[in-house]
Amino acid sequence: MARYFSEYLPRLKTTSVQVELPRDQVDSVEVRDDSVVINSSIDIKLPSAIQSSQASHAVNAVSPGLTSIRIRDRQAAFLANDSIESFLQDQYQWNISNIQKYHMHDVLRCVSCDSPIIDLKEVKKLLPMPSELWYEMLDFWHCHKPTVENNNIGLLKKFNQLKPNPKTLIIGSYYFIANPEDWANIEACGQENESLECGCCHEILGELDSNIGNYKILKWQLKVENELFKPFAYISLKLVEEMNYSAVRVFQIIDEKSKRSIQVWCFGLGIDINVDTLGVMKNCLKILYKENMQEDSTSRLKGGNNNSEILVEYEKSFDDFCIWLQKVNQALPENLQKYNDWNVTYIPI
Repeated sequence: MARYFSEYLPRLKTTSVQVELPRDQVDSVEVRDDSVVINSSIDIKLPSAIQSSQASHAVNAVSPGLTSIRIRDRQAAFLANDSIESFLQDQYQWNISNIQKYHMHDVLRCVSCDSPIIDLKEVKKLLPMPSELWYEMLDFWHCHKPTVENNNIGLLKKFNQLKPNPKTLIIGSYYFIANPEDWANIEACGQENESLECGCCHEILGELDSNIGNYKILKWQLKVENELFKPFAYISLKLVEEMNYSAVRVFQIIDEKSKRSIQVWCFGLGIDINVDTLGVMKNCLKILYKENMQEDSTSRLKGGNNNSEILVEYEKSFDDFCIWLQKVNQALPENLQKYNDWNVTYIPI
C-alpha cells in the first residue's frame, strides 16, 4: 500500500491528506466523517473527525508521485486551546488529572524492575508545579517579600523554597517532587548522595536537591499500569516553554554530557496528524531539524541571530528525542521528508 500522511490544521479548519500515488491513478475520492477513501480501496483515517456533509475537497498533484487531497470543514470550530499558553497549563503526560485516575488504586513502579516506588493510595495531596521558572519570577509575585534584614529568615525560606508537605506529591512536566522520608524504596547514591536509585535494582530514578532536600524523580524512570513516560517529552516541553517565554523558534539542542547537538526550527503547535505506520498523534509540534550541527557552521536563517541554546542534562532524553525525530521523518512519504536541506518531522506534546 502507498505511504500516506494527513494533518489537521485547526487555525485553517483544513485537513491535508497526501498519498504516494500519481494524480492520474486517483480515480475517486470519498470524504467521510473520520476517513478518506481513495479508489474505493485505500481507507485513510483522518487525524481529527470532520462533518463530511459540510466539507469541500480538492485533489491536486504535488509531484509526479504524490497526490494531495485538501479538505476544508466549513463548520469546524476554532479551538482556543491550541495556543502555546494552553500547553503550559498542566497539559503534559501524567499531569494531575492523569495521576488522579490512578490515585486510589495504583502504584508508580520502577521502569527497570517493576518494584513499587510511590504508592499513590498513600498520597494525601497532589499539587502542580507552579512554573519551571517559578524561582526566577519570585520577585514579581510578592509586593512585601520578607527580607533577611527584618530577621524573618524562617519566613524567607518559606517564600524561597518549594518543599512539599508529608505525603504530598508535586507534579512537574517531567518529574515528581517528594519528601525523602515518605518513600522507603528510594535511596540516595553517588559520591555526594546527589542521585536517587531504586532500592531493589539500583536503577537511577532522579536526583536529590542538596539545598532543600527534596527528591526529584524523573517520570521516564517510572511506569504505572504498564504506561510509560516518553523521555523525549523533557525536550519537547522545554521547546514549548522557550517558544512562549522568548518567542524564539530556532534552537540548538545540546547534550550536556556528549556535546552532541541538533538544530531545530519549530512551527505550528496543536497539529493532529496520522502517519502511515505510526497512527494518529494529537497536539503535535511541527519541527524541521538538522543533526550534528557545529556552532561555526550553524545555518543562519532569516532572523537567525535569535537562535537559542537548550542544554539537555539527561542523555537518555536527548537520545530518545533524536530517535523519535528520525522515526517520524522516515515514516513520512519520501517527498515530504525534506524541506530544502532540513528534515521534516512532528513530535507530540
